[in-house]
Amino acid sequence: MGIETKEPLLVSQAEAARSLGICARTLNYLIANKDITAVRIGSRTLIKYSSLHQFVRRDHPSPSKRAAQ
Repeated sequence: MGIETKEPLLVSQAEAARSLGICARTLNYLIANKDITAVRIGSRTLIKYSSLHQFVRRDHPSPSKRAAQ
């Protein structure tokens, strides 16, 4: 009756950064720019696991191309 999944629904910021191979500061930048969805539960900020997958699948233009837009 419950949700059956092998993937966690939410992961910690440290685990999300480690999964993406980036530092925590870069992850915070991505959260602030709404590139990755975060959820606050109490004092913890958790990352939606599905948001990590969506982020990885998207095209990421280089900073110089982003500035030209």
